[in-house]
Formats: sequence, C-alpha cells, structure tokens
Amino acid sequence: MLGAGGWYRFHFCTAFKKATGRNPRETLTMMRIARAKELLVRDVAGPDHRHMHAERREFS
Repeated sequence: MLGAGGWYRFHFCTAFKKATGRNPRETLTMMRIARAKELLVRDVAGPDHRHMHAERREFS
C-alpha cells in the first residue's frame, strides 16, 4: 500500500515519527491500549450481570 502511494516504509516511518513523535508501531500500541482501557471502564461501569452468572450456576 505504501509503495502504491509512492512511499517507502523507511520514508513513511520517518515522516510519521517527525509528525507525531512516535513511530507507527508505538502509536498503534498506544491506540490499542487506550481502547482496551475504555472497554474495561465501560464494562466496570456498565450494567450488573451478576444475575446471569447465578442463573448459569443453577442449570449446571
């Protein structure tokens, strides 16, 4: 994909790091961690599902 746009990996990574302060892999990792944190917070703050676990125990 980079080659089709006239970019080589090294040039893209250098330009990306210059623009953002991080290389693409670090940026992707940080984005994934941020998303995981959002999902964890939403799950903790979300509805209480303990009743569903209790029902499963009754059937097993």
